[in-house]
Amino acid sequence: MKKKLFLSASGMLILLVILVFVLISLNHKETGIPDAEDTKQIEEVLQRSYDLEAKAAQDFDLSLFPSVFINDPRVKLSASTVQFIQKVRGMKGEAPRDDYGFLDYKIAYFELWGSGATQIETIQAEAKQENRDLTSEERKTMANSMHRSIGQVQSAKLVFRSIVMVDRDMAIAVFDDGPRLNEMRLVRIKNNWFIAGWKILETHA
Repeated sequence: MKKKLFLSASGMLILLVILVFVLISLNHKETGIPDAEDTKQIEEVLQRSYDLEAKAAQDFDLSLFPSVFINDPRVKLSASTVQFIQKVRGMKGEAPRDDYGFLDYKIAYFELWGSGATQIETIQAEAKQENRDLTSEERKTMANSMHRSIGQVQSAKLVFRSIVMVDRDMAIAVFDDGPRLNEMRLVRIKNNWFIAGWKILETHA
């Protein structure tokens, strides 16, 4: 009788240990360190975003941006970023909104840069075609256009510091791209990871 009770208690203990292990595993999946597959996908989408931006800096083709960036209401943009998007969209005659997302920001960033670069190329081409020097007004316009050309984007080999799951479908990645230490917030939509937010943690001298 005692032997049967002992075996029964042992069986219950084993089941309890298994249940606890399963619960811990499920919780680990939702918060904390992501599993190997999620880690791989997150690293790949972040690296690909840099490659696409480097390409867009040359040809201003933004058609693939939605494959890595996304507008997600769970990730709010700063007030200054929203104002920047409103300004760029306003130049195109669009009414201002306050519900923009990170994809909107990236597109606005490159559209502003592209408009400045295109204007510079047009002015230079016209002067060359007419075999003349630039006028003072053209130089002034080019200076304004160059001011709107926000910066240079280059592809980089990312060095990851940490990737943490905030919940089952959101993660925060911290990585170094050379000149900066970055924090990017990613969301999972239909088993695919997208970048929904970005913050510079540190710039390197």
